[in-house]
Amino acid sequence: MTDRRLWSYKDIAAHIKVQPDTVRSYRKHGLLPPPDHVEGGKPYWYADTVRTWVASRPGNRGRGCPREDLREKRLCPTARVGHSSAMDFTDKPTLTGERTVLRPFTEADAEAMGEIIQDPEVVRFTFDPSVELTPERLRSWYGSRSAQPDRLDLAVTDRATGELVGEVVLNAWDPDARSCTFRTLIGPRGRGRGLGTEATRLIVGHGFERLGLRRIQLEAYGNNPRALRVYEKVGFVVEGVRREVTFRDGEWVDEVIMAILDREWAALNATVR
Repeated sequence: MTDRRLWSYKDIAAHIKVQPDTVRSYRKHGLLPPPDHVEGGKPYWYADTVRTWVASRPGNRGRGCPREDLREKRLCPTARVGHSSAMDFTDKPTLTGERTVLRPFTEADAEAMGEIIQDPEVVRFTFDPSVELTPERLRSWYGSRSAQPDRLDLAVTDRATGELVGEVVLNAWDPDARSCTFRTLIGPRGRGRGLGTEATRLIVGHGFERLGLRRIQLEAYGNNPRALRVYEKVGFVVEGVRREVTFRDGEWVDEVIMAILDREWAALNATVR
């Protein structure tokens, strides 16, 4: 039976265990579905709309969370300064590094990603355990990533073995700011070998050098030092901390906001060269 109850920001926040201001921020950045009803200037969503949105989110933020319902944007992938139109993410590249290969997802990746998402560390730092992820939902999600025109989801694979170890994503495209949100998650078989760091560098470099982004931002839990070190190595800078923004594992956890600009990326790479 369809659940037609209307949920406010407060109701959604209680459902996903965050503060109402966090949900408002999600909508501001295009990360929520369009409201099903507006009354007195206030938006409301059907409970089923929210549950469907949550179910499509295997992970979260810089920690790893697929986001749906972004505004569709179209433009040449090599747009640069002076272009205010939207970007086209329909080109799904394969990016090759020394240790990793980033490639487009296929439906066949759903089983391996399902195992990665159930890893305790992934659950702790990225995944809302109240969300039921069925094999059908995972196949639908990963089988449709290559068809998305407003985001770039790539599988992270071990170059030596071809094994799928995680994912990296650019989404939440803001055409006015020429910015995207970045997120990633790496499973246990990909940790401790530099694969996550290289995968992050590859997709960030693609975003700046090929897609013409000006800014890439992320959010990460403050109690995830491994991830924060990776982002700092790549060049992300801490812009702020949202204190005790969510309750996880019996404690209130901070959310760290980080970003890197195109000129900072260029300067870092000029130094490397």
